[in-house]
Amino acid sequence: MSKMSDELQVIMDFEKDNNYLRKHFKEYQERYGGQYVAVFKEKLIAVDPELNKNIEKIKEQGIDPSFVLIEFIPKVGTIILL
Repeated sequence: MSKMSDELQVIMDFEKDNNYLRKHFKEYQERYGGQYVAVFKEKLIAVDPELNKNIEKIKEQGIDPSFVLIEFIPKVGTIILL
């Protein structure tokens, strides 16, 4: 595989994981609100209220965190001002 196709695959994988998270957002918000969730290959692989601990959980699975979608899930009813 060329470097360009490898990079394109990484982008496509992140897009798939982002779509997966959007699809399951309400469910995850009810279960994991106030925590960081990690999605890899369209699967929830780690949850923790502390980002560093979540990253450690990812590493313990032998996965490079730079290829994992990690998002903070606000608690239900949280208002976010931008």
